[in-house]
Amino acid sequence: MKQYKTLYLFSAAVLSSALAGCGGSSSSSSSPDVSGPDDQDSGISGVVRNYYTGEPIAGALVTLNASGLDEPLRVTSGDGGAFSFDAPEQAGRATLSGRATGFGSNSLVTSTAADADNDSLELSLLPAQLTTTFAGDTGASLEVEGRPDIAVLPANAFGTNGTPYTGTVNGQVTILNPASDPSIIPGAYTILDENGQPGLLTTFGAVTFDFTDESGNPLQLNSGTPVTIRIPLADGINSSNAPASVPLAWFDETTGDWVQEGEASLAGGYYEGTVTHFTTWNTVDVYTPVDVTGRVVDGAGNPVAGAEVRAQGYDYIGMNTVLTRADGSFSLPVRANSEILISAYRNTTSNTREVEVGSGNTALENDLVLSESAVSITLTWGQNPSDLDSHLLGPSDESDTRDFHVAYYNQIVTVGDTTIELDVDDVTSFGPEVVTIPSFPFAGRYRYLVHLFSGSGTIANSPARVEFSIGGQTQIFSPQNAQGSVSDWWAVADLVVDGAGNVRLDPVQQWREDEGERFSVSGFSLNSMANPAATAAKRKYYSEAQ
Repeated sequence: MKQYKTLYLFSAAVLSSALAGCGGSSSSSSSPDVSGPDDQDSGISGVVRNYYTGEPIAGALVTLNASGLDEPLRVTSGDGGAFSFDAPEQAGRATLSGRATGFGSNSLVTSTAADADNDSLELSLLPAQLTTTFAGDTGASLEVEGRPDIAVLPANAFGTNGTPYTGTVNGQVTILNPASDPSIIPGAYTILDENGQPGLLTTFGAVTFDFTDESGNPLQLNSGTPVTIRIPLADGINSSNAPASVPLAWFDETTGDWVQEGEASLAGGYYEGTVTHFTTWNTVDVYTPVDVTGRVVDGAGNPVAGAEVRAQGYDYIGMNTVLTRADGSFSLPVRANSEILISAYRNTTSNTREVEVGSGNTALENDLVLSESAVSITLTWGQNPSDLDSHLLGPSDESDTRDFHVAYYNQIVTVGDTTIELDVDDVTSFGPEVVTIPSFPFAGRYRYLVHLFSGSGTIANSPARVEFSIGGQTQIFSPQNAQGSVSDWWAVADLVVDGAGNVRLDPVQQWREDEGERFSVSGFSLNSMANPAATAAKRKYYSEAQ
């Protein structure tokens, strides 16, 4: 249902997640069968996708690391980007990693336990911003999209036990900018500090480095070879307010944890530090959490066990997830004195709620309610344009002659017995904005559009992304695939509901102008709306120091 699946050290429960179904078949594992005659295998399957477009990636190398395995399991994604593993249930916590030519590597954390929902995982990879080759005995200074010296590699930097590799080095560098979506950071937001103690982290930005030899085998730095790297600040973080130095952390694919190692100093819009091995390197702040407590129930008020409750920082870049207990209750660790967006999932979704967290534990006043037929639509974007708006329109009566309209000026609309909500009108870049439809009050066509309200640039040039989650499946839309002349209105997709309540998602992917089409009630003009929320921009993580 989401692009990530995580297990946190502060949660005793294993996460479950309903993700986009995968088509095609995966290749068989190249590693031996590790299960014994008394073991019961846990199936782990899913699909590797392009994060921005949702397109499947065939030929990706997918690796499973788990406690209880003698060695990692490896498969190659097949047609439709599909992959699958069989792993012993007692292996427990597991890390699933993917890498492909032209994409940065990424990892998610899950479990091989019997009750874990692992049959439709989604491993999303970001396109690499730099793909390069150079001779190992000459070194290189890597520039990524006009950012110089992301890594300065001396001659003979790669090799094993002091023996340099002098052949061709194939390099990929991917800058991770988690401002709009913290889930692009690999794994969970859990970290082991320099004393090996667990904690939660926020991030200021990260970079993934992938190097291979001429045959595609991974390359690492010669033992003890220091390399200077520069990690760009995530969009929106003001360098004048950022800390002068922060801990560096690297992602351990074996354990699924971030490991603190060294520090990075602020130099302009970058954090600069020295490393002795390559992986994903992250600039972090480690914090002691407080708990948000509450309960998840179904539409009839019955407690829902095993629901995934997710918190995403609204004024910091971070996230956390736990599972509900048998009575539907949960305790979710988050950052103190912060604002978060919180929601629940169990093959369907609750509405997304904005919560202010104080210096101590916070109890939700109302339960998070799951609806069997819920649909959620999530919009995220970049720093510019600064204000993109979600617009949902649909029939407000059985005759389908009048429309309701959910948008910034009308965030909660009740149609019949159904309340449809836009969680927050984000006017200061990035999002997310989430529209939740608990059920469809009438048959007909429900239209979702994105409008550029203010800011420089265009929707087409922003890393905008819309995710529809319907019945446990996810479909992603990018303006890169929209047809026609670029305008301020992006018609993304329609939800078509029949008389029996069945829902079909119809991609539209068109740039639109106000040409008299019926988008809302009589007299509504697409291009004549004023946004009163623009005068009350909310505080976000990039507006002040962490």
